[in-house]
Amino acid sequence: MSLFNSPSTGPDDDSHLVLLWWMCLIGIAIFNCGILLRSARAFHASNRVAYPPRLRSIRDTQLVMSSIYVYGCAYRSILPTHHTLRRVLIRSNASSGFVGRTVATIAELGAAYQSSLLLYEVGTATNERDALIITTSRIIVPMLTIAEIFSWIACTTTNYAGSIIEEGLWAICALLVASCLAKCLVLYEVGGEQRDFVLRALTLNVAYFAYMISVDVPNYVRGHLDNVARGKSYRTVSDGLASLLSIDEHDLTWSYDDWRYSMCWMTLYFSVACWASIAIVNAPRMDEGLVMGRSKSSLLSNSSSAVTATATATALSTEKKAL
Repeated sequence: MSLFNSPSTGPDDDSHLVLLWWMCLIGIAIFNCGILLRSARAFHASNRVAYPPRLRSIRDTQLVMSSIYVYGCAYRSILPTHHTLRRVLIRSNASSGFVGRTVATIAELGAAYQSSLLLYEVGTATNERDALIITTSRIIVPMLTIAEIFSWIACTTTNYAGSIIEEGLWAICALLVASCLAKCLVLYEVGGEQRDFVLRALTLNVAYFAYMISVDVPNYVRGHLDNVARGKSYRTVSDGLASLLSIDEHDLTWSYDDWRYSMCWMTLYFSVACWASIAIVNAPRMDEGLVMGRSKSSLLSNSSSAVTATATATALSTEKKAL
């Protein structure tokens, strides 16, 4: 049975599992907000002062984007909502699908901008200003903006086809980021502290991509195919938007069956993803040890000069012998 078409009611004794999960989400949200504040204070007290203006501007923006993401996730942890299926734990206008989707959109675009800034910082750290990495950094936000549009289409119409495209675009972006980070490790010399950070970021993006293509996207595909097989009729965008705005259109449910898939992705999303967002703010300086393109280029230049000098000396020697 598809995870998206489970019954809206379930055994009463399952509700305690949902309550436990909700308490865990709230605890994670409080913890995340705490470490974000501590991280911000540490950043402003030490590293920020020593940064050059361009890098300081990037990291200040990273902090703002991380704050948007972390606080947005905290809001959604306190008021969990399944936007497409109109399910809520707390019946309140603050947990309506429209409010929840708006908060999610703003938060996710903040996370997208963080990934873009990270790649840009990495790309400009090379003496060549790596064109591929910089170009990739510039397409991340537009791609994920399109993903958010399809997310809104899915939420308003209740058609999972929009969700398939949305999640597919997120998976592609994760693969692009992972490819750029892998390129840094393969083609450039990477310092110790910076290497550890790049490896962790690479591992996280690969794991995220694997989860999306093996679990998340296939589940939405199955949900869409089930709806097609049942001949489900979809809402228009205008009717769906009105439905998202009205809390009366939402089902108040504490059934484990109704939340079991959300329990999986929301827990990972509101914990690991937030920790990664905060870690980027205090990442090692990308221009000090992450990509040692300058030293590598100088070695190549020295080697080239040596070869040229040897060839010149050989030519002179040959001329002398000929004379």
